[in-house]
Amino acid sequence: MATGENERRELVGPLERLLGDSVAGPAAMAAWALGEIQDPSSETALIQAVHSSAARVRLAGVWALGELQDASAAKEVVPMLRDPDAAMRATAAEALGEMKSARTGAALVGALTDRSANVREAAVRALSDLRERSAIPALEGMVVNDPDPDIRRAAASALGDFSAARSLDPLTRALSDRDPDVQRDAAEAIGNLEDISKAPTALVRASASPDLELRRRATRTLGKIGDPATLQALADRLADEDKDVRLAAVEGLGEMKVQSAVSSLTRALGDRDPEVRRAAAEALGKSRE
Repeated sequence: MATGENERRELVGPLERLLGDSVAGPAAMAAWALGEIQDPSSETALIQAVHSSAARVRLAGVWALGELQDASAAKEVVPMLRDPDAAMRATAAEALGEMKSARTGAALVGALTDRSANVREAAVRALSDLRERSAIPALEGMVVNDPDPDIRRAAASALGDFSAARSLDPLTRALSDRDPDVQRDAAEAIGNLEDISKAPTALVRASASPDLELRRRATRTLGKIGDPATLQALADRLADEDKDVRLAAVEGLGEMKVQSAVSSLTRALGDRDPEVRRAAAEALGKSRE
């Protein structure tokens, strides 16, 4: 542990030899330490650890290979997505996300239907890291239908990372999710989609939600979209009790650069918070350009 924590590269050789220890504990710890040190020369030894007869050593070896972030080792890890142990499958998915191999997308998409929630979530995050666009349809289904709220949240965030306009409908449906965190992440993800010019009605409703964090994210997203039809909704948020909501509304109105926003922005010049007043002055300048 001390060797790994302190990244003692001069001890890589002894650690690699320790991978063959007859006791699983020390061998697994050696694999962990090599992962912490992240010396590319350890890859061959760690691949051998992945094929150990001891489950603990295999698990640590897979994790460590992920830490090396070498795409060439992905072929050794992909079979672990079918391991009987859910912890191994989840660790393999995480490792493949770190490796960023273009050849692992299909296997990770398959892991999205795993019976273990931990594996599904790890696969979602890995596919997002890989920017594997073939996963978008499956993620759109998960953001609405997966039984685990953490996975619905992860799917929403991943769809935001992909920025595909086609994901607007499932993310809009997620605004009505029974879990407030899913609603919040969906509101934020919509703001990251490309080529969206019309704000969903559900997003406008979310900008007036009693949930403060949802209100903040929805208001910011309305500002990013810049739909003139939402001008009044943003103007209404200028009276919000929360400074961040008012600030997001001012910035959104400013980005619209329309004459009809001037009266609302002028009113915001009298806001009780100096940051909001400053943003209103800047936004008025944009409106008159």
